Amino acid sequence: MPSPSFKRFRFGESGSNAAFARHWNNLLEVLDGMRLQVSGDLTLSSTPQGTLLGVKRAGTGEAGFTTDKIRFGKPDAAFTTGDLITLVPCAIDGVDTDEDDEDVWMLPDQSEFTMPHSTTIATTMIVPFMLGSDGEWYVFGTPVTIMSDHQFNTTTGELQNKYRVLFVPFAGTVSDWVDATADYEDC
Repeated sequence: MPSPSFKRFRFGESGSNAAFARHWNNLLEVLDGMRLQVSGDLTLSSTPQGTLLGVKRAGTGEAGFTTDKIRFGKPDAAFTTGDLITLVPCAIDGVDTDEDDEDVWMLPDQSEFTMPHSTTIATTMIVPFMLGSDGEWYVFGTPVTIMSDHQFNTTTGELQNKYRVLFVPFAGTVSDWVDATADYEDC
């Protein structure tokens, strides 16, 4: 199997994006140094030393990269708006780790964020967060609002949408306008 090629990230900004880029590039250097042959999924698990990123190696099981700069937590209350979210630290599977709560910045620029369309981050959600180069904790990813469903309300005659906010490490560009009828020609 040929060696995998990985994209190296370069971010000019600070906060969680820059921290993600540094950790990703560190991981790639570890992988390059071990000459790993990636043959399957990447896995995440919690260990006493921090978060373990496991990478399957061809024929040899799993190798890992551990960092204490990525953690997980659940909101102490449903989040709707603010610049900080208070997280109760937990393992990646949601089990409480009995650590002190962390106040975590929602956005890399530490500005206020409001969940759109009456959405929330529920207390059952497991939120990854990372240590920034400034020593502050940041929610991992950038918020992106997506339409998760739609329907035609026959009572009101309105097309209705449901929305969800995803926090992603990066996002591609937005498409040009696409006629919705083209997607439903076979209906």
